[in-house]
Amino acid sequence: MLRYEVRDAIAWCAIDRPDKLNAMSPAFFGELREAMEAATADPAVRVAVIHGEGRCFSVGGDIAGFGGLEDAAARRAYVGEAIDGLRAVETSPTPVVAAVHGHALGGGCELTLVCDIVVADETARFGMPETAVGLIPGIGVVRGRAHVNLHWMKYLTLTGLQLDAQEARLAGLVNVVVPEGGHIAEAERLAGLAAARAPLAEKPLPAELRSARDGNETDADHPSTPVPGLDDIHVVRVDRQGERIAALSLSQSVDPVGEVSGGGYWLHLSNDGGRAWEPATYLGLQEYVPYVVRPDSKLPLLEGRRLRVEVAVRELDPESVTFPPVGLATLREADDLYVELPLDELERDSDGDGLTDLLEDKLRTDPHSPDTDGDGMPDDVDTMPQASATAPPSEAAE
Repeated sequence: MLRYEVRDAIAWCAIDRPDKLNAMSPAFFGELREAMEAATADPAVRVAVIHGEGRCFSVGGDIAGFGGLEDAAARRAYVGEAIDGLRAVETSPTPVVAAVHGHALGGGCELTLVCDIVVADETARFGMPETAVGLIPGIGVVRGRAHVNLHWMKYLTLTGLQLDAQEARLAGLVNVVVPEGGHIAEAERLAGLAAARAPLAEKPLPAELRSARDGNETDADHPSTPVPGLDDIHVVRVDRQGERIAALSLSQSVDPVGEVSGGGYWLHLSNDGGRAWEPATYLGLQEYVPYVVRPDSKLPLLEGRRLRVEVAVRELDPESVTFPPVGLATLREADDLYVELPLDELERDSDGDGLTDLLEDKLRTDPHSPDTDGDGMPDDVDTMPQASATAPPSEAAE
C-alpha cells in the first residue's frame, strides 16, 4: 500500500490505494515503519516526503478492515502497530514532509501531526471524525497539543468537523498553503532546502566507547574546561590530537551579532596547540533542542573532515518551559548516541559575508545575500554595510 522510492536525496513515500481513498489497511503501519527505517539506513537519503495518490492524502484507518479483526487481542495488536508506525515517523532522524491534498482524516490527519513540515494545497481538508464511530484519536490528541492549541484540539475531536487548508494553517496543522495541485512541487522544494543543510542523523555509539554514567548527567553539570586561548568561553568538550585541538562551547560571546543564545553550540579549531584559533563555527545545534553534548565522551571529535559529537537526547517539552525554569519536562530521552556533521557543510558561506549558511538560517537572514556586518540588513540596502546596527556609536564611527 505504501510505495517507496528514492530520487535526488528524497525518499518518496506514496500512500497508494486510491480506489479506497488511501484508507490505511492493517498492513500499512508496518510498511510505514519499514519505510522510515529504510530512509534512516540509506546515506543517500536526506529527507522523506509522504503524499497520497488519487483524490486525497488519506481518509484514515480502514474501518472495514478494523471491523474484520477477530478478537480484542487482534484489535490491540492493530492499535499497537498503528502507534508504532506513527512513532517511527515522529522519531525519525530523517526530516519528514507531508504533502497533502484532498482529505486528511482520522489516521491521515494524525500522520500529518507527526511529520516535521506539512504542505497543503487549497483542496486539503483536515479532521478527526473517530468519535463518530466510537473510537478515540489517541496519538492525535497527545501529539496534536504540540502543534494545535487546546481549543482547536477540542473543536476537532468533539465536533468531528473539518478544517480547510487556510483554517488548518491558522490552527497550526499546516506550514504552507499552495494553489490546487501545487503540494508536491512545494514539498519537493522544501525537501530540497532541507537536504541542502548539514545532515544530522543520530547514530548508535560503538559499544566500546560507552561509559557507565548517571543518565541525567549533561554538559550543564560540568564547569567550563580550561583551554589555552579560550579563557572567556564556556567550553564543554575538548579533544586533543597532537597539536590539533577541537573544542565545543556554549557561549554567546562568539556570536558576531548577539542573536544566538548561550544555548548554541560552537566549534573551535586550533592547529598549533591553542596558540591561534580559527573563527568559531556554529553547529546548528541548540542545548536541549533536543541534544546535550557529553563532556566526558571517549569518541574523537574529528575524523578527517567530519565532526562526530556524542550526545544525549533531552528534548524539552515547550509547554513546560516557564520563567524561572522550574518543573521542566522532556518529550524524549535517549543515551549512547552521536551525530556526525561534515565540516564543509558547517563552514559553507554561500554569499561570502563571513556568516555561515547555518548561522544565517538561525538568524533568519538570507544565506545568498551578503550581510558583511551581520546586522540582518543585506549589503545592497544597508547604508553602512561594514558597521553593525547593534554596534556602539564609537565602534560604528570607526
